[in-house]
Amino acid sequence: GLGEIRQGVGAADHVDGVHRPRLRDPGAGVLVPGDRRQGDLLATPLQIARMTAGAVSGRLCKVSILKDSQVVCEDLGLKTENIEIVTSGMKQVCQVGGTAFPFFDFVPPVMCKTGTAQHGGQKSESDLPHAWIVVVYPAENPEMVLTVMLDSAGEGSYEAGPVAREILERWLSAKR
Repeated sequence: GLGEIRQGVGAADHVDGVHRPRLRDPGAGVLVPGDRRQGDLLATPLQIARMTAGAVSGRLCKVSILKDSQVVCEDLGLKTENIEIVTSGMKQVCQVGGTAFPFFDFVPPVMCKTGTAQHGGQKSESDLPHAWIVVVYPAENPEMVLTVMLDSAGEGSYEAGPVAREILERWLSAKR
């Protein structure tokens, strides 16, 4: 989950995922779990991918980078209609009129969430936020979730989107 670096992937450090002192201050803003833009949530790209997979499938799976590892998942108890709301919105993001324009013509269609993440290094308007995109491939019967975060790069659609498309295309090419 969020705030848990040790998820069976061999990471040695632990980072608390929610900055609790900010939560105690009602003037500090609203915590929106899963919102990658800014605020009180600290999450790695792997944690965002895992959270996204859970939101679109209703199951939370233990992550492993070992090729022959067994995937263990648990049901999150999410209502089907809530999963459908999330997946419908993520499909629309990757279609004309959405924000993930690098994927408008991708076949088969994918689900996406684009975003930016402010960071402490931003001292002025010219300092760019981190660029994010999460892609679920394919939109129907997903096989994988890809998260791209580019440090201080700008907007997710313009910067992280093309990188994610290139990664996905190369992954698909290697599978063939």
